[in-house]
Amino acid sequence: MYRPIILAVKWLQIQALQEDRELRYKGFGQRSVLDDLLDKGKEQKKPKKIFLEEIDAYVDWGIYRRLLERSYKQSTYGPPRYDVLVLFKMVLLEQWYDLSDAEVEEYVSDRLSFRRFLGLSVMDDVPDETTICLFRKHLIVSGLYDWLFETMQTELKNRHLFVKKGALLDATFIQAPRKDPDARDGHKGHGYSMHTHVDAESELVREVEITSAEVHDSQEEENLLFGDEQSIWADKGYFNDQKKREMRQAGIYCGVLDKAKRNHPLSTKQKKRNVQKSRVRSGVEHPYAQMKHHQNYRRTRYRGLEKNRYHATLQVMAYNLRRMMFLLKKQAKQVLAQMAKVIETETRVYCAQMA
Repeated sequence: MYRPIILAVKWLQIQALQEDRELRYKGFGQRSVLDDLLDKGKEQKKPKKIFLEEIDAYVDWGIYRRLLERSYKQSTYGPPRYDVLVLFKMVLLEQWYDLSDAEVEEYVSDRLSFRRFLGLSVMDDVPDETTICLFRKHLIVSGLYDWLFETMQTELKNRHLFVKKGALLDATFIQAPRKDPDARDGHKGHGYSMHTHVDAESELVREVEITSAEVHDSQEEENLLFGDEQSIWADKGYFNDQKKREMRQAGIYCGVLDKAKRNHPLSTKQKKRNVQKSRVRSGVEHPYAQMKHHQNYRRTRYRGLEKNRYHATLQVMAYNLRRMMFLLKKQAKQVLAQMAKVIETETRVYCAQMA
């Protein structure tokens, strides 16, 4: 009963192999019969949309492709290089799923969801771990990862996701091995400090910087701020009487928690105000929770300040893209709710007039 169906599927597989042998070297993403069969089976099952499909729909990858192609030039020797956007997406997959170069190569070869995200068909070759390593080195040596981060910030700004009502400042400790020449001892251990400037309303990271663990949090404050904030929120480590006066003169609300001094404990009013400020300041912990617990960014993966600065920047980019998708979905739901409310109101008015 099922033998004709099995033979038909095998014949389609053979035909697909013969057709794709001619197409696999002409470029990536060439669809085959197997891709059509898999998509048809996927439509019949109607699964819930996964994270990679959603983020692929919300992100404009063209702006990153144009930037990468201007810098990552094709060599005149050897076989044609892989698509730069595929390599960049694989680097992002490493951040989202905490994968090494060898693991991301294996996962892309094995998972259809990863291939669809990268735009590869089932017959396309997957970039090997050496290619990914060379691409990462190019990003670090050329400083291209900074440009990619700025491009992402521009996209978030153009989509009106930065509210700029307040800046949340904080730093978190990232552990590093003793063999790392640039890591230092801090009060939390041996490693680095990741300093961030987070938008208070959207909880998107606007700026990130990496220093050795011995650098105090407040020393990086000037490097993180843009000067367009209406308020600044931070913990007691950032408290400074002189800066507080300067913020008041500039018309910026000081949301830095008050700090007790020797022989001058905090008053009851100051303690209550600190509790109120902490409710706003606590928003800075959301990016850290995402990066440390979901992306497993607790320890450094590389040695040296510049390599770890690249890693921290890519971690923030991965977080911001995920957060951007959530905010855009939220905006879409609000717009649909408002449209439904307007339609319902107009319908009621129309029915009342007709009556």
